[in-house]
Amino acid sequence: MGMTITEYILAHASGQETVKPGDTIRVHADILLMHDVCGPEAIGIFKQNSGADARVFRRDGIVIIPGHGSPERRGLEVLREFVQEQDLPYFYDPGTTDYIGTCHEAFPKRGHCRPGEIVFGTDPRTCMHGAFGLFAACVSNAEAAEIMATGFHRMTVPQSVRVEVDGLPAVERGGLEKLVERLRTDLPGGCNGCALEFCGPAVEQLKVEDRKKLCTVAADAGAVNAIVALDQKTLEYVKARSNKPFTCFFSDSDAIYKETRSYRADDFR
Repeated sequence: MGMTITEYILAHASGQETVKPGDTIRVHADILLMHDVCGPEAIGIFKQNSGADARVFRRDGIVIIPGHGSPERRGLEVLREFVQEQDLPYFYDPGTTDYIGTCHEAFPKRGHCRPGEIVFGTDPRTCMHGAFGLFAACVSNAEAAEIMATGFHRMTVPQSVRVEVDGLPAVERGGLEKLVERLRTDLPGGCNGCALEFCGPAVEQLKVEDRKKLCTVAADAGAVNAIVALDQKTLEYVKARSNKPFTCFFSDSDAIYKETRSYRADDFR
């Protein structure tokens, strides 16, 4: 029995040859992404649970990109103190020239998105980074604190839903909202707890930035994550921004999905 791209990534990160929906696994996180809204609370829980002198699981495994609040917020100072204390290399301070935007913008542009990896984040729209052929999902502040300490996260393997989109791509906000509503209507029980896998001619035509917009619908639809398989566009984008090695995964032809739904992009204009 084959596996979906999401299942392959989760199996690899948990050190298992295969996983199936419903399995409880412990996956190794490649990156924990935090910002100035949820980051301070996650740091507080980390210190409370692990001790004031505790060290993070891996210095380059934590990426902190503020920008959701004003630079004067107390949260930003908490982040700055923690970065200095832990000697973290990936902190993009709004008060410096390293800052190029919020986590949604800067995370992939700074080369932190690599196919086949696991990214957890404290922002509900962390799932948008699945556009790069990786598993990206939101976690609670308490879960982020545990990942910060151990590098691992216990989770349930989600059922995958294959969403094939044909026709001309439509990525306007109104079009995405219509697609979300169709998914909620068409899928028994909606997308809650599922992994959305986007494919088809319309998806292949999309630019990388527009695939990010498409993957944001996972959060709106209640899914765990959304993902678009690696192709030449993704490969060129990633290699232009990162020289770190990565492993590519693709769904098997005999992979089992909870549902497969086919749509025409023109219907969502």
